[in-house]
Amino acid sequence: MEGGRRPRPVTPAPARGCSGAARTLWEDAEVTAVVALSDVHAAAAIRVARDRGMAVPDDVSVIGYDDAPVAALTDLSTIRQPIVEKGRQAAVMLLDRIAGGGRKRTVLRTRLVERGSTAAPRL
Repeated sequence: MEGGRRPRPVTPAPARGCSGAARTLWEDAEVTAVVALSDVHAAAAIRVARDRGMAVPDDVSVIGYDDAPVAALTDLSTIRQPIVEKGRQAAVMLLDRIAGGGRKRTVLRTRLVERGSTAAPRL
């Protein structure tokens, strides 16, 4: 781990919602970055961070996943996945399995979309 910090996974609980999980993150004063399950979760993390007086990305970096429209609207860095290709490949794999084929592994390319919610960590 760079900087001697270890990741601390936080799993969102449906009853607490996105902001509940985000609030849990800020119980640890050492949080410097959040890698969210989705762009919606990342947007919630940013909102909670700002509500607590933290600046994104100066105090904490936040990145989401999916490159949903909310990411561009909120200047959120994200991981773009090929959603249409993912669905197509899943259908092909399912039809192949139904026809008696074996398991197949497919790796699809993702892309980092850097926007304004990430920066080098503070030391």
